Formats: sequence, C-alpha cells, structure tokens
Amino acid sequence: MSDSSTRNWSLARRIRARQLYLPPARGGEGIGTRVARGTMWSGVGVAAGALLQLARSMVFARLLMPADFGIVNLAAASTQFVLIFANFGFAASVVHHENLERRDLATIWWGNVAVDAAAALACCLVALISDQFTDHAKLLPIVALLALQFVLTSLGSVNAALMLRTFKFREAAVVEFAGAVTTFVVGFTLMKVFHWGVYGLVTGMVVATAVMSAMNIAYLPWLPSFRFCRESLRRHVKYGRWFLGVNLTTYVNVSADRFIIAKMLSTTQLGFYEYAGNIPMQVVSRISQVLNGVVFTTFASVQNSPAEVSALLHKFYRYNSLLTFPILVGIALVAPEFVVLAYGDTWAPIVPSVRLFCLYGVLLLYVQPMHSICNGVGLQHLPMRWMLIYLPINLVLILAGAHLGRLNGVVLARSAMPIFVVFTLGAEVMRRVNVPWRSLLVATVPSMVSCLAMSAAVLGLDRLLVANKVAMVPHLVLSTLLGGGTYVGMLLLFWREDLMEIRQFVLPKRSG
Repeated sequence: MSDSSTRNWSLARRIRARQLYLPPARGGEGIGTRVARGTMWSGVGVAAGALLQLARSMVFARLLMPADFGIVNLAAASTQFVLIFANFGFAASVVHHENLERRDLATIWWGNVAVDAAAALACCLVALISDQFTDHAKLLPIVALLALQFVLTSLGSVNAALMLRTFKFREAAVVEFAGAVTTFVVGFTLMKVFHWGVYGLVTGMVVATAVMSAMNIAYLPWLPSFRFCRESLRRHVKYGRWFLGVNLTTYVNVSADRFIIAKMLSTTQLGFYEYAGNIPMQVVSRISQVLNGVVFTTFASVQNSPAEVSALLHKFYRYNSLLTFPILVGIALVAPEFVVLAYGDTWAPIVPSVRLFCLYGVLLLYVQPMHSICNGVGLQHLPMRWMLIYLPINLVLILAGAHLGRLNGVVLARSAMPIFVVFTLGAEVMRRVNVPWRSLLVATVPSMVSCLAMSAAVLGLDRLLVANKVAMVPHLVLSTLLGGGTYVGMLLLFWREDLMEIRQFVLPKRSG
C-alpha cells in the first residue's frame, strides 16, 4: 500500500471514529465539585477576557470614531434579530436530553447549518432592502460580514454543546479567550496596517468566530455523519420551540435601547453608549455565556434531584459575586481617570454612563441564571410570559429615559428590568425549585461587604489625591492598588475559607 493510500485510510478511520462518538452517561455524583470548578474556570476566563477587552478597547478607541462603533452596534442588533428566528434551541437540547444517539447529533448539526445559512442569507437580503432607506452606506457590507458568523458558528455548535454537557469548562474558557485574542490581533492589523477602518474591526470578529469553531471541533472528538432523521428533528424542535418566543421577547427588551438611541439621538451617541457599557457588559455577557452554561448543564444533570438545587445555587451566587462584583465596582470607582487615560478626551462624556452600567451589571448578575435554570429543569416557557408582560413597560421607560436623560436616562431605564425579574420570574422560579431568595442574597454578603469597604477606601483616597492635585496616572494606579488590596484583605480577614476553596478548585492538589 502506498504512503498516500495509507494516509487516506488513516484519515478516514479517524473521521469515522469521531462520527461514532457519543457523550458518556452522566450521573449526579460530584456535581457540586464540578459546578464549583466550572464556575472557577469560567471566572478565570472572564477575568482574562476582561483584561484583554480593556486593552482592545483602549487601542480601538484611537483608531475609530464613536459613529463607527454606533454603526457596528446597529448592524449587530439587526443581524441578531434575524438570528432569533433561526434559534430552535438545538444546542440547548444537546445539553438537556439524557439519552442521545448518533442520529440525534448528526440531525442537529445539519439542521443548525441549514437554518443558520438561511438566516445569513436573510440578513443580507434585509440589509440590501434597507440600504435603499438609510444614509449609512457602511451598513450593508457590515451586516453581510456579521451574517457570515452564523454559518461559522454552526459548524462547531454541536461540539460546543457537548463540551458543556461533559463539563469541559476549562476548554470552553480557553476557546473564548482565543477568540478574544484573534479579534484583537486581526482587527488591529487590518485597521492599523491596512487601513480597513471599521471593516477591519468586523473582519477580526469573523476570523475569531472561525478560530473558535475550529477549536471546539479540536477539543471535542465529534464530527457529523450524513444521517438525518425527521423523528429526531421533531423531538429536538419540540424541546426548543419555546426558545423562539423567549429569545424574541428578550431581544426586544434588551435591544430596544439601541434602536431608540439611533433614532432619537444619533449613531455617534450610540457609539458613546456602546463604549460606556463596553467593559461592564463584557464582564456580564461573558458570565452569561460561560457561567450560565455551568448552571444549565448542572441543572440538566440534577433535574431529578431537587435536594441538590439549593446548595448548587448557593455556590453559583457565592463564587460568581466574589469574582465579578469587585470588577464592576472597581470600574465605577476609577471611571473618571480610567476613561480619559484609556480612551482619550473624546470619550470623557461617557463617565456617568459607565458608572450606571456598572450598577446595572451588578443587578443583572442576580437574575442572569433564571433562563438557564428554567431550561435545565424543563420550565423553558416561564421566561416568555414575564418578558411579554414587561415589554410595553420597558419600551415606555426607555423612551422616557432617552427623552429626559439621554444616555444616562436610558441606562437607568434598563436597570428596571432586573428588578422586575427578581420580583416576578425570579420569585416564581425560586418557588418552583423551593429555594428562598434570602439564602441567595446571603450567599453574596462577603462580596458586597468587601466591595463596600473597597469603595470607602478608594473614595477617601480619591478626595486626598484630588486635594493634592495628583496626576491621573498615579491617581489611577494608587486607587486600583488600594481597592484591590482592601477587597482581598477583607476576604482574608473574614472569609478566608472562601478564598481557600477558590484556590483549591483553580489549583487542585495532585494525588500521588
């Protein structure tokens, strides 16, 4: 047999082995340990991603104008709307169902690719039509580039879902970080060296999506076969049918602000708005994507073991708040110095909005797991009802906020949504799983108290530094060091066991 034939036969054998892959049976043993470790790795990914996002935003703010970010934000909102109708919850179905066959995985993959390809085409057609009625000449090519992400994401979507199902959260965090690095490197090269402007930024996002899909396929040894089963398709569509309604109502509630700002104010103001929420919402969105994957996978694994629910939720809220609250509170405290030094004087007007976004982020972290809990325990219809009820309230609040308070008014209007969710959807979910809200609030006490001490220390130092007219760079450095030291010191003094547990899960002891 020739070397070429040997290589072809070996490749075919490896492909066949991947096509025969099935995820191992999951049990309830060690779920608490796995959710804590998953939360820790996700938290490490969030911290690394936030630092990289900070560096990226500092560089990109000097390469593009606020209006450019506003156009990208508007294009992203448009493509996300079309993508809603392509989301039948296939990936969530992979995580949720106990027993999966090879035909299930293959059917879901082919269904995902077909639907996402149709969604990408629909985005291009909508952009082509709307191009006749808008003054933004860049909108059409940007939408077309963003739509390409749909197809690229679908290629590795089943692998990504299987990674969550099998608790491979460390690998998922690595994939997320690699995507952020790729966006930065490719975007910077195209904008700075080749002068592609806003198109370089969007192209970097597309290349990053391709890299992440390739890494998902490399990490999880599965490839689709050519099997397609209508019965299997109906089974998974039946589970995910509520996702369309939930995603549509959620989209309108969380995206209405962007369209209202673009219409009532300007794309430049939309660019300011996008950058004001850049770092705070990056922290929150990464948690939403990664940590909520921990919650969904965990609850799907213990959906028949209600006794474990309370302990798992307590761990999630405890570790989530310990890792993310100080980031959001810290950004709010140093916002005046940080914004000017990081982005330049052009972006100074966003300081109040940055602080309000941090407050919104803290509130949002209390309610983010609700959708994942509902999906994990088979109550995926609940979020749609409450989001529909809130929809007209939200639109009125955002319109009033934009009219009365411009950008700051819109952020304050958005902050009403997590409060509404706590008393409606949150209360109903916690009643269904028999977990009192009070116990979850108690779980966040260490982070809240430590953040209050950090705030008092930094604000006191700030008054001293301002009175002595200290320059911005040492002002920012001293405030950051004092804030971080105070937070860690509080935990060491009063909640040392939590720090030790975090260390244990991030750096587990090796046996032998």
